[in-house]
Amino acid sequence: MKDYKFLCEKYGAFLSEDEEYYFSFREAICEYLYYTERDNLIKQLKRKNSWLLNYIMPFKGNKFFLNGSVLAKFKGKTEEEKLTKLNDTLNQFNYRFARIKAVSGIDYIEIVPENERLVPNTDFNNLYIHISPNPNLDVIGIKSKSAVGRGKFENYSSRIYLFPIESLISDMESYDEDDYFNAIYDSVRYYVTKFNTVKGTKDTYYVYLVNLKNTKFELYKDQMFSSNDACYILNYIKPDIVEKIGKI
Repeated sequence: MKDYKFLCEKYGAFLSEDEEYYFSFREAICEYLYYTERDNLIKQLKRKNSWLLNYIMPFKGNKFFLNGSVLAKFKGKTEEEKLTKLNDTLNQFNYRFARIKAVSGIDYIEIVPENERLVPNTDFNNLYIHISPNPNLDVIGIKSKSAVGRGKFENYSSRIYLFPIESLISDMESYDEDDYFNAIYDSVRYYVTKFNTVKGTKDTYYVYLVNLKNTKFELYKDQMFSSNDACYILNYIKPDIVEKIGKI
């Protein structure tokens, strides 16, 4: 879960428990997006509370000017060394240094985007959603379970079901932060509703983000959810790669 104080500062002085879970979910997802368009660059700078906001001004299209005094923030014996360090900072936001322009005797640094669209970064390929009524899987890890019986959503041998985040946004034509998050949130909420309907319950489900980047788990396709590439694994998932991000 994201820090409560941080969420309050960003979304409101006092948040209910449901609001805390909702905005924590949103922050966790949006952290894995790159921003390259003009408005989205500003969103990203504000998200990180970047000091670059004190130096940046719109120029043309997706281009920006930075006041030349920004170079004083970087250590270096030469202007070239300072520009290299500035570029390293800009790369975090998919922008880069283009050139220096003098306007009315004042130097301005023109920066331009490397790409033109908002896209998920490569880490999205390794991120999976797991939902469960258990509120402590980020502490104890996720163990495989089986299900047998007429009232079960599906009968299966011992396994852990996961939803690849990438599959939940694969058909999107929009490239807006809100659209990405809403697509994922709505998909998870749909499955929570579906599970409760089949079980005849009104359970609260906790949403976990599982990062399989540094694992060698074998992934198996779940035939019941072929439309969105749901999958399962047979291995125990340690808590250090499980993050509780929301509740529905």
